[in-house]
Amino acid sequence: MPEEGDKKIFIEPTTPATPESLHAISREIVRSQFELLLSNFSDPAFDAEAQISHLRAELEHLQIEVRGRDLSRPVRIAREVAAKIGEQAVHPMDAGAARQFATTLKATWKAELTVLEDFEDPLTVATGLFERFQIVPKDGRIPPFVSISNAVEIAKQGKTDGMCGKLDATGGLLLEFFGNVSLDQAARRIVEFCRFLHRLPRDHGQKHGKNRHKKEGASPPKRELIAAADAHDAECYEKVRAMPGASERQQLAMLPELLSIRMTQTNLERHLDRIHDILRAAATSLGYSGDTRVLTYSALAQEMATFSQELRMQEPLFLRMTRPKTRSRWSGIRLKKLLTSPIYRGCFSQHRRTRSGKKIIRDAIYWVPLIIMTMGTRLTEVLQLKAGDLIWHDDGVFCLRFAWTVEQDGKTKSSRRVVPIPQVLLELGLVEWIKQKGFDADNLLFPEIFKRNPVHSDQTFTKRFWTIRKNLELLDHSEDFYALRMSLSSALWRAGVAESDRQIIIGHTSKTTIGQSYTSADMGKLKEMLDLADFKLKIFNSRVHGFPVIGDCGLISGAPANVEVILDAKGAVGAVRVTREGDKKQLAAACVSTSDALKLPGWKKPDRVSRERAAQAVHDLTSEFALIPPGNSVQAEAFEQFMAFGTSPSD
Repeated sequence: MPEEGDKKIFIEPTTPATPESLHAISREIVRSQFELLLSNFSDPAFDAEAQISHLRAELEHLQIEVRGRDLSRPVRIAREVAAKIGEQAVHPMDAGAARQFATTLKATWKAELTVLEDFEDPLTVATGLFERFQIVPKDGRIPPFVSISNAVEIAKQGKTDGMCGKLDATGGLLLEFFGNVSLDQAARRIVEFCRFLHRLPRDHGQKHGKNRHKKEGASPPKRELIAAADAHDAECYEKVRAMPGASERQQLAMLPELLSIRMTQTNLERHLDRIHDILRAAATSLGYSGDTRVLTYSALAQEMATFSQELRMQEPLFLRMTRPKTRSRWSGIRLKKLLTSPIYRGCFSQHRRTRSGKKIIRDAIYWVPLIIMTMGTRLTEVLQLKAGDLIWHDDGVFCLRFAWTVEQDGKTKSSRRVVPIPQVLLELGLVEWIKQKGFDADNLLFPEIFKRNPVHSDQTFTKRFWTIRKNLELLDHSEDFYALRMSLSSALWRAGVAESDRQIIIGHTSKTTIGQSYTSADMGKLKEMLDLADFKLKIFNSRVHGFPVIGDCGLISGAPANVEVILDAKGAVGAVRVTREGDKKQLAAACVSTSDALKLPGWKKPDRVSRERAAQAVHDLTSEFALIPPGNSVQAEAFEQFMAFGTSPSD
């Protein structure tokens, strides 16, 4: 350490900069100096003699300062370079790092002086420096400084609008985390970046404050969103910890409904894929010479698992909630609730679709779920339908054409297809309703959705239908709106339709002959297949409304009833209660005698019985009620195991 009498001493007793940072800063000092030198050679106004005099003076001053233990000049230059390439601030720094920068500056200036004095080739004179710092000239030029923003723009060239948007999203996250630093620096710290994404709330992109009343907005910094989510989760942990009498398993089961939802592992992998796209594009077009594959999926998963373990050391109840898409078909009871809701039986008004009334409004909210559920189409395909897409096939079948014209985009090549209209939609009057739209083939069937946002019409519809599902108590993460297509596939499977035919119907790519020639397929035969998917709708002609309406849905029998469970210390059902939907009347309540005493808030006189008797009591209700299992996946799985004890194979 320097003594107190020394002047201009900047060194402080702190952790020294990492070798990677020192190398990156030194590399940029050399690279930028020779890039400037080559540029000067092509400038007629460049004064070589003046530059020689300047370099001699700089070298002399540097020698004097270093001998006097004054390292402020190399440190100042290093800080400027660090700021440029996005490395951590050089100050404070140890003496070894400062001397390294002084040595790099001295070698660089001496090499440049040799070039100017002896008329030597710059790339030849600097060969040793280039090898030392992995600088690889190409076509007589120094590789440029590649920033994140430049690399993202290059990666977008030749890409579709959709992919450009995704690259912008990944690039925006990189810029927010690193700043517009060098691509080398970002590539070396990719694990830090992935840890940042690991904690990011899933809905971070929706926090812009814009809505139908406010067109302008501003997204808060991602770190603020992470901090807010962490604070919210901390409150949730304390809340469940304070639950009287709750086992740790019950606490853990309750947490998924409370915690902030973070970015899924799949989305992390998608961002990693796009980072690799950016790196490859920079290597091809910008002279980037670093790694183009910085992390594998397995390494990413291991890094995130390690990070979760570190967080669990700080919070024993730690859970990382992501809710990845694991779609399952809509259950029979949910389909019945939708199909017999006020949307189809009679609503109060245009804007009160889930409140009972006398109006049935046949628009997108009415038809789109029915079309997707019975024809297996994608949402975007349906919203783009026009009156001209209704055709009469020579097989004597009414059909709809999907993704038929240039402006009607489809997800895959097989999206462009003709699908026969199933009997249930014919009976509900879909053909007559389309005809009422007028003879103009370009008339959109659902202009109230499509014209509002043609690029993202599916998002517009999904948001509207989300509100309806919420009001109808039909929100379920695994049974989302798109999973209605799976309900058709499942119904066709139950009817014995072959998998290849099911894939064709719902628009998946097929290698079969009928799949390759879908538009010339036997539409009569395909309609027969679609009609095998029986949703047990009872339809009658309504004189009041002037068109056919749904009277009932026979997918399930019995009134719906909700199941609540409380888990014991082993994660099994310790107590169970069944209440009738609507008036919430308690139908059965039991506490398993072998479980520890559990807190049962609001339950009326639960019986304390064996596990078998408790399960049998719940099973006895299935002859009269349709049981709705808990929405929590952990509790639902425990309930399935529990019910096995009250059911015999002969039941």
